[in-house]
Amino acid sequence: MSAADDVALHPAFVPYFIKLERLLARVVGASLAALICVAIYANFFANHYVQDMRWPLSLIVLAAFWKTKVEFTVTRKRRAMPMVLAFFLIGFFIWVAENIATFFGGWVYPDQAQAWAIVGPNKITSWMLLVIISFIIVAGLKQVFPTRAAKY
Repeated sequence: MSAADDVALHPAFVPYFIKLERLLARVVGASLAALICVAIYANFFANHYVQDMRWPLSLIVLAAFWKTKVEFTVTRKRRAMPMVLAFFLIGFFIWVAENIATFFGGWVYPDQAQAWAIVGPNKITSWMLLVIISFIIVAGLKQVFPTRAAKY
């Protein structure tokens, strides 16, 4: 694994119970990642006019990131998780938070105007795909603007 293939995330983005030395992910090629990102982004806007492509895009992501692992350290033990699972879990927990927020009136969707109803589980894929776009953009920006050593 070369340094160009690594993406390091800042410790502030990791839950407090994980002692972070480094969080690395072997990512797919830049061209494929950019293509996936553009396709996902286009789907967010086009799905109001053409067929929603979330599931085919999710299958493409699964194929592209199949061998990708996220490596992290919890206490002193080095662990790895499939990147696709990490994307899904992040999307799932955002969906849980969305349901909690709508339950307590943070905002109301049109179908919740009369009475609260759970936000459909199909939104999990939307959140997952949004997380993937964010990851790809941050990974790309980290290649363009390498991290400089902090001076304290």
